[in-house]
Amino acid sequence: MNQNLSANIWKYYIFKTLHFSIGISIPTLVLFWQDRGLSMTQIMVLQTIFSLILLVLEIPSGYFADLFGRKISLILGGVCFFASFTIYCFSYHFYQFVIAETVIAMGLSLTSGADSALLYDTLKELDREDEYQKIWGNAMFYATTISAGFNILGGFLAAWGLRVPIIATAIMLFFMIPTALSFVEPPRSKIIVKKGYLRELLSIVKLHAISHKQIRSLLFFCAIVVCFYHSVLWLYQPYFKHTGVQLQYYGIIFALYNVFAGIVAKYSYRLERTLGMRLSLLMLMPILMLSSLAMGIWAVSFSFLFTLGHQFVRGFSQVVFSDYLNRLVPSDIRATMISVQSMISRLVYALFLTFIGMVTDKFGVQTSFYYIAISACIAGGVAIFAVWYSGLLQNKSHA
Repeated sequence: MNQNLSANIWKYYIFKTLHFSIGISIPTLVLFWQDRGLSMTQIMVLQTIFSLILLVLEIPSGYFADLFGRKISLILGGVCFFASFTIYCFSYHFYQFVIAETVIAMGLSLTSGADSALLYDTLKELDREDEYQKIWGNAMFYATTISAGFNILGGFLAAWGLRVPIIATAIMLFFMIPTALSFVEPPRSKIIVKKGYLRELLSIVKLHAISHKQIRSLLFFCAIVVCFYHSVLWLYQPYFKHTGVQLQYYGIIFALYNVFAGIVAKYSYRLERTLGMRLSLLMLMPILMLSSLAMGIWAVSFSFLFTLGHQFVRGFSQVVFSDYLNRLVPSDIRATMISVQSMISRLVYALFLTFIGMVTDKFGVQTSFYYIAISACIAGGVAIFAVWYSGLLQNKSHA
């Protein structure tokens, strides 16, 4: 049994990497939308719709994984990912894109909490849960590093047509399905009863996400951080164009981002153990703020390097947030609480994304980064106060 469970670890690496094959499409996706007649406002609206749909599905899908098993959730998630990009292959209009984004949201909601919960419970059963940060970081390193290759590939494929990277992505995502089928479901301490689904779900959210002061503050802090490093993604391509970066370098730049974020993720557990929880959390928002401010001040050809600050936070925060939350919640509701985390992050992201879209249309992409920096300063200050007040930062050592 232990040998079969151990295989979950390397299968998790493969599953995560296949998920990141979306990187084939990312460097030219905004260009694809614009080629199909979408304005930047419509693009932001499209992503807002995606986020709101994901928000609605996030907690129920995590509860589904806790109730029926993480393996079945990952299988269904793989099917949705493949189906969504298959729909994209044959889509030409805004409302068709909305359908595709809806199915992507279903896939992401089914996998976002279940994959890390399955990994953690696998390690716990093997008495190796202390390795979670290291293995999770390694998975992110492998996935993001290979995704860098996907980015470069996508740039070259786009020369044959902006739809070609999307077709290639659909092919890669298909293999998520057999990988998920091969997972072994680890045993858990207890299973949530199936009666009174909504009542039980609301009870879990109230007890752990609302009443538990430290979990509540960590969820809020995570939402703020994710909102800022994720929302700027859709501004990168117009910003590159604004600063004179030639199109053929977009894929290479995105590859650089993924390699850098992957390296940070791989060694984040070492850095976190050196800094401790307090400094690990306190440094995130200032890095995001300063990186965005620099992009607003200097709009030159090498300004894309300032976004490495965003990528550092992306690689580092995903690992430490996941570990901190896993340590605070019990096994039987772990996927549910991870989904609560994602849901709150998506809500904040959706609200902020619409604001940034309006600012970009009115004042331009460079000025929008000033607004991002100012917003990061304000929101970051509130989030830091919340986690400090909760007592989560009182211990300087590793959590």
